[in-house]
Amino acid sequence: MKSIVQSFKFQLLASFLVVYLVFVLAIATTSIIKAHNNKYSEYIQLLKSTELIFTKMLSQEQAFLLFTVRDDAYYKSGSSDYLLRRNTYFKELKEMLQQIKKNPFTSDAHQIDSLLQLLELHHNLFVSVEGKLREKGFKDYGLIGEMRKYIHELEYKPDVAISRVDILQLRRHEKDFLLRNSEYYAQSHEILCDRILTQLGTDSVKNHADLVLLRKYKRKFGRVCSISAELGTYDTQGLLLRLQGISRKFFEKIDEDISTTTYNYKNKSNLLQTAFYLAIAIALIIGLAASFQFARKRSHPINDLVRRINLIPIKGDNAFDNGIKYASKELNELYESFKKVFAELKQQMKLTNENAVVLETQYTELQQVNRELDQFVYSISHDLRAPLTSVMGLIELMQMENKQEELNTLIALMKNSVNKLDLFIHDILDYSRNSRQSIVVEEFNVNELVNEIFESLHYMLQDRKPDKRIGCAENTFFIGDKRRIKVILNNLISNAVKYADPEKEDAFIEVDCVVNEGRLHISVVDNGIGIDEVHLDKIFGMFYRATDKSKGSGLGLYIVNETVKVLGGQIKINSILHVGTTVTVIIPKAQQA
Repeated sequence: MKSIVQSFKFQLLASFLVVYLVFVLAIATTSIIKAHNNKYSEYIQLLKSTELIFTKMLSQEQAFLLFTVRDDAYYKSGSSDYLLRRNTYFKELKEMLQQIKKNPFTSDAHQIDSLLQLLELHHNLFVSVEGKLREKGFKDYGLIGEMRKYIHELEYKPDVAISRVDILQLRRHEKDFLLRNSEYYAQSHEILCDRILTQLGTDSVKNHADLVLLRKYKRKFGRVCSISAELGTYDTQGLLLRLQGISRKFFEKIDEDISTTTYNYKNKSNLLQTAFYLAIAIALIIGLAASFQFARKRSHPINDLVRRINLIPIKGDNAFDNGIKYASKELNELYESFKKVFAELKQQMKLTNENAVVLETQYTELQQVNRELDQFVYSISHDLRAPLTSVMGLIELMQMENKQEELNTLIALMKNSVNKLDLFIHDILDYSRNSRQSIVVEEFNVNELVNEIFESLHYMLQDRKPDKRIGCAENTFFIGDKRRIKVILNNLISNAVKYADPEKEDAFIEVDCVVNEGRLHISVVDNGIGIDEVHLDKIFGMFYRATDKSKGSGLGLYIVNETVKVLGGQIKINSILHVGTTVTVIIPKAQQA
C-alpha cells in the first residue's frame, strides 16, 4: 500500500514538473515575443509618424502655393507663416529619419538613406519653386511689378506714340496670360509688341523714350513667361510636376519599408513560435512516460464529461441530469460552469433567432419603401411634369394671342414661376436618377453633346448674349455614362449663362474638352460675376446659394458634385469675384461589361 502511495506521489510530482517546465518556457518565450513586438510597434510608429509629418509639410507647401503667392505682405517681407511651419516640419522630419536610421530594428539603412535623399531633393526643389515665385512677383513686386511700372509709364505718358487701343490690348494679353498661363496669350502679346516696336522704329529718334520703355516691358514679360514655363503645373512638365513626383516616391519608399519590416517581423515571430512549440513538445515527451499512469487513473471523470458533451445534440439539457461520479471538486465546478455556459448559449441562440425575424421584417419594409420611392419618382416625372408642360404651353399661347400690354407683365411672371418650378423638378429627378440608377456605358461624341446642350439653352443665350466658344474637336469620342455627363455639362453651362456679367461687353462662355489617357477632361470658363472666396468651400452643398442674384434651386452644383463622385471623377472650381469662374472636371473611362 505504501509503495502504491509513493508511486502515486512520484507520478504526481513528475506531472507537476512537466507542467512547471512548460509554464517557465511559456513565460520566457512570451516575454521575448512581447519585447520583439514592442520594438516592431515602436519602429512602425516612427515610420507612420514620418509619413504624417511629411503630409503636414506638404499641406503647408500647398497652402503657401495657393494663398501666399498672391499676398502682398509676403513679397514685401519675404516671410510667410506657411513657410515657417513648412521649414519646421522639414527639420523635424529630417531629425526623425536620422533617428530611425540609428534604430537597431531598422531593416535596411540604405532605405532610410534613400528617404533622406528624396527629402533633400524635395526641399531643394521647393526652395527653387519659392525663389522662382518670388522672382516672378505679384502686383508691384518682382518682375511683374517692374513690368507693370514700364507699361504704366507708357499708359500715362502724355506724348506717347503708341495708341491707347494697342496699350490696352497689351494689358489684356498680359492679364489673360497671368490668369490662365496659356501660351496662346504669350504669343499674342509678343506679336503685338513686335508690331508696335516696328511702327515706333520708323522714327526711332522721336520715339526713343517709348522704344526703351516698351523693350524693357517686353523683356520683363518674357522673363515672367519663362518662369511660368519653368514652374509648370502639377499636370504638365515643370518644377511643380517634379515636386509632386518626388512626394509620391517618398510615400512609396515609406510604404515599402513598412512592408519589408512587417515581412521580417512575421518571419521572426514564426521562428520564435516554432521554437516555443518545439520546447513544449520536448517537455511533454519527457514527462509523458511518468504521467501516463496517473493521467489514465484520473481520466475517467473527464471521459464522462466529454461523453455528456457529445450527447448534447441528441438529449439537449437532459445530458446534464446526473453529476459526474468520482470527480474532483475542481472538475465538478467545471461541470457546473459548463452547464451555465450551455444555458447562456441557448438563451443567446434564442435572441439571435428573434433578431433574425426582426431583421427580415425590416428588410421587407425597406423593400416596400424603395418601391414607393420609385413610384414617387415616376409620379414626379410623368404625373407632375406633364400638366406643368401643358401650363407652359398655354402661357406661350397667351403671350402670342394677348393684345393687352398690362397683362404681359403678369404673363411673364407666370412663365418665370413655371420655368423655375420645372427646373426644380428637373433637378430633383437628376438627383434621384444619379443616386439610384446604375451606370450605362456607351460611346458618344462629346462635341455633339456640348452643341446639343448649347442648343437647348438658346432661349437663355438670347437674353444674356454671351459669346459661345467651343474648344472640343469634332471627333472627340468618349466611353462613359452619356446621360450623367450631360447632366454635368448642362448644369455647368447653364450656370455660366445665368451668372454672366451684364456690364461686360465681351462676355463669353468657353467649353473645352479633350480625352487624354482614357480620361475626359472638361473645362468650362466664363468671365461672369464670379464667386466670392468665402463661398468656394461651401459651393457644392445642397440648396446652397452663393449670391442673392441666384434664381435656381441651389441643387445644380450639388448634383454635379454627386454625379462626378458616382463616375469616379474629380471636380475643381476656381473663381474670382467680378472676374470669372473656371470649373475643371476629370472623368475616367468607364469599363464596358
